[in-house]
Amino acid sequence: MKKYIYALTGTFFFLAALYAAFIALTDPFYVFHMPLGGMEPLQTNSAHYVARGLIRNADYEMLICGSSMCENFHIYDANEIFYGGTGKCLKVLQHGSYSNDLRVSLEMAADAEKADRVIMALDTSMFEKSDEGYRISGLPSYATEMPSALNIWPYLLNKDMFKNAIDLIMQNARDSVPSQDSWWVISGDGYSEKDLLKAYKSDVLDRGFKSFDSQRAWNNLKNIERGVEACQSQGIEIIFFIPPYSIATWDYRDYREELMTYKELWRKLLGYPNVSICAVQFDKDIITDFDNYRNTGHYSEAVCHTILQAVKEGKYQLTTDNIDSEVDGFIKLLDEYDWEELRNRANGLP
Repeated sequence: MKKYIYALTGTFFFLAALYAAFIALTDPFYVFHMPLGGMEPLQTNSAHYVARGLIRNADYEMLICGSSMCENFHIYDANEIFYGGTGKCLKVLQHGSYSNDLRVSLEMAADAEKADRVIMALDTSMFEKSDEGYRISGLPSYATEMPSALNIWPYLLNKDMFKNAIDLIMQNARDSVPSQDSWWVISGDGYSEKDLLKAYKSDVLDRGFKSFDSQRAWNNLKNIERGVEACQSQGIEIIFFIPPYSIATWDYRDYREELMTYKELWRKLLGYPNVSICAVQFDKDIITDFDNYRNTGHYSEAVCHTILQAVKEGKYQLTTDNIDSEVDGFIKLLDEYDWEELRNRANGLP
């Protein structure tokens, strides 16, 4: 009986080790390395799980990183704008990012020492979210830290990784791997005033007034600062852009209190020598053209192209000299906007 138990136990550990070796070799979440044998990486629906592995192991010199406000950037477009088509750009998405998601991505970029520049979405909505934990509840430590003998087993022995590994192999074998330029891009006809007004009604009007916690915003800033300081120590430039949410996003909230708080947060970030901030949010032409949006916040590929051009040209740049007037100007725009007309349109009223 003991021999049977020993044999069964030995077989189990042998198969577990074999499975772990297969996952480590194929590495579908890029925890240890990029695909071997000339295979191309494959987009997954688990963006938060692969983000740090890509930052650590991919080959790049400029990193575009952040929430879904980065989804419609094209890396070929970024390469052309910043490097004349000869550079290497990497786009990493973390939908609905918390400040800790952004922090660890900046820290990983500093550890990787590959990027000389990081372009990162600095969502105002991020400052309203929890300053503790990550967007994905229970996100395993191998997805937020360097892999180690202690944290890697939930990855290597995860039964769901088998499907991801096989998908990686089979799509490469069929030569059907989508280009990284298309990763997480949402194209199509879903960008229109009709789509925005529908989302505005459900997400803003039906929700009612949205309160704001300034202390939480400051707590979130502390997380961001840790990532900024890590990049500063490695000489990495960070260009934060403030995403151009549609003007409809700012209804039914105390936007004056929010923006006065954000102004001081941005001012503090501008105190870091490696940080610049591109306030695309303040562009009236973009945020009042509702055909740019598929809901109140998410904008089209054309807007993403405009953002990249603005970053390259230094347009919309906040400085310690202009930040007061720029924020005051945006508040004035919101004060003078015809909210009643917008609400009537959303409700189908004349």
